[in-house]
Amino acid sequence: MFPGSRSVPVLDGNLIYSCGPYGNLYCIDITTHKPIWNKNIWTDYGGSEIPRWAITQCPLVYNNMLILASQAPQAGVVAYDKLTGNVKWTTKSLGPVGYVSPAIVKVGKEDHIVMITASAGRGSGASGGK
Repeated sequence: MFPGSRSVPVLDGNLIYSCGPYGNLYCIDITTHKPIWNKNIWTDYGGSEIPRWAITQCPLVYNNMLILASQAPQAGVVAYDKLTGNVKWTTKSLGPVGYVSPAIVKVGKEDHIVMITASAGRGSGASGGK
């Protein structure tokens, strides 16, 4: 019910990546202003009705990948080849939509993709998390 984007685009060289409120993900060349590729992170993975606050995932560029939290029924996190849009890998569903974008955290000498997701029972006064 509130029009407009809910995420922040990311710039990588001459390419900008942006995900709109309905899951439309674009890779656009900033020199030509033309799309290089586009996907839909919600409907491509079985999402039907848009979540209450829409799709609010900020893209993350990591090495040769563009990573987003689809949070649709058939994929939790999706990694695309940042130049072609081809899917490199996906995770299983993460459960309820949590409106939080993935981040990279270094643990020891290894990089890990982490994110916070929603848990069942939030707001019910229950202590602890899932």
